Amino acid sequence: MDACLMSMAEVGYQINDSTAFTVGSEETEPLEGWPYDTILTALVKKPAMTAKDLSTLIVKKYIASYSRDAVTQSACDLSKAGALAAAVANLAKTLKAGLADSTTRQRILTARTQAQTYEVRDNIDLADFCSLLAKAASGSEIAKRCQDVIQAVQSGYVVTSGYKGAAMKNSRGAAIYFPTSTVSPLYAGLDFSKKTGWGSFLKAYLAAVRSR
Repeated sequence: MDACLMSMAEVGYQINDSTAFTVGSEETEPLEGWPYDTILTALVKKPAMTAKDLSTLIVKKYIASYSRDAVTQSACDLSKAGALAAAVANLAKTLKAGLADSTTRQRILTARTQAQTYEVRDNIDLADFCSLLAKAASGSEIAKRCQDVIQAVQSGYVVTSGYKGAAMKNSRGAAIYFPTSTVSPLYAGLDFSKKTGWGSFLKAYLAAVRSR
């Protein structure tokens, strides 16, 4: 996906029944986009490479093509999208149940504030957010569910990822929607939202934070 902000858990899950691998960026892409010359040259030299190998190649060539811009790119195995969604569903359920506790609310708020963000600030890196929250809630059920999500991201869903620029240093390959003001009414229509209950958690979280 030679476009901005495409490496999101929601996007991958939406198309996982028709696509084996995606390549996309968590951050916006510079106007130059992908370096098709180096990508296609490598493909011509080895036309029998697998989809996984091509996906990995695109990430490598994309990151190498930029020297000054802050960029990200990652390849994701969509056969693992269901496992990631299941882990997020368990996390969303646990987080929603914990919103009545002031300490839990504050931990979620702090992790959201500190998590890797992108030009569209409603997007954050999923594994980075979970890492921050797991550390803050060490030993808790929330920490366990966060570790499950990190495991799903890093041990199968994200095949490879890369970045350039210090501002992108906590990018781990897959972003998720986490607005700080309102939840888009369109979000509930996504397959990921229906499967995971993430949208329901977001609404409950924002209502809980505002009411205090």
